[in-house]
Amino acid sequence: MLGKYLKVNCTNKIRDALALPNVKCLKRWVVPGTMAETMLDSIDKFTETKAGKAALTKFYKEAGTFKHSGIKQKAAKTTIKASMMQEVAHDEEERVQKKRRTGIDADVLSSGDRAVAIECGDSEDDMVSAADRKKRTGDIWKDWKCFLEEAANTQHLPALSPEKHGVVWYGPGVRRRLSLPEDLYACMKYAIPSARQLTISSSFKEAVKNIIQSDNRHVMVELIESFRMIKGDAVEKKFLIDMFSLFAEQIYDDLGSTLSDSEACLNGNLVKPSLQICTRMLRRQEYDVTYFPGEIELESMTEQLSSQGLLDHRFKYNADGKIRIHRDRIEPLLLEVSSAYKQASQDKIAFDHSKAMFGLLSILKTIACRYQYGSFEYFRMIKVHFLHVYGSIITAFEIYN
Repeated sequence: MLGKYLKVNCTNKIRDALALPNVKCLKRWVVPGTMAETMLDSIDKFTETKAGKAALTKFYKEAGTFKHSGIKQKAAKTTIKASMMQEVAHDEEERVQKKRRTGIDADVLSSGDRAVAIECGDSEDDMVSAADRKKRTGDIWKDWKCFLEEAANTQHLPALSPEKHGVVWYGPGVRRRLSLPEDLYACMKYAIPSARQLTISSSFKEAVKNIIQSDNRHVMVELIESFRMIKGDAVEKKFLIDMFSLFAEQIYDDLGSTLSDSEACLNGNLVKPSLQICTRMLRRQEYDVTYFPGEIELESMTEQLSSQGLLDHRFKYNADGKIRIHRDRIEPLLLEVSSAYKQASQDKIAFDHSKAMFGLLSILKTIACRYQYGSFEYFRMIKVHFLHVYGSIITAFEIYN
């Protein structure tokens, strides 16, 4: 059937016979209102565009080679999926920007201020910036709040975008959406407090450097043993020895080859023991915290859903790990591991990223509800953390008011 369709330019037939039935079938199995339904709607709309039809043709031309590709099959599928996801995102961004500009033009012309539209030249972006600058208060957070509360600024954003839910996603490697004001986004680097960095004690630096630069496991083990004899802060030294020993005695010796096999191997053999070492160090400093591994329920999300009458177990958030404070059961950190080592696809990374954002918001909401009579100044100082493991990268995010 594929061969018949691909002999001529019949992308509409491909869409009707292959893509749409799959989308409709999947829609029957997803929970309404979730990210899964949003993604399926985006795929459906994308296949109607010129870029979508071209992507379909490209995909099904390559589909016949998958069964003969052997070990490269998974990589080929991942590459094609990532390419299609990027095209979907690009198309969605252009559509949002076009609708936003059209809405602004309509507002300007309907108000009778035609001269403003003409004098601003060919660039609608200049007109938008000028209008937005008049509304600036000088307080970046009030300006962001004002911008995000205006329906005209956010109504065309994807349903699961951070800005749609009052969150400004900013940091190294995070790209500004074209629909967001460039001046406010640029000022974020002055408004965001720099991350606190804890340096290694000077008495340990040379030993740590030698361990990291070890040529082989045998040398590394010997250097770790020598490191035990150095005098210094006991808690810090114990943490460093435990972390280096994890790699010397397990990762390099036996378990390293399993990290690319599955997400469970990466999480269980590397991420979980690393976070357990971190929580043990925190407990030695009298922080009453514990790390919970595996598909663990995020209690903050369950609490917020229950308060809205959503008791269906399918709505529960199961994180790949979390840290919990014993006294009040607050969860200051959640973990998401996106597939095995160097195996994560772009759609899996994006899904876990969006999922974690809602998890962090539920944690902040739970803290606010439990301590509703507390000072807002103290609440602004609270940060909750998201640790995202994907590809060969571990990225740390934090959210706060």
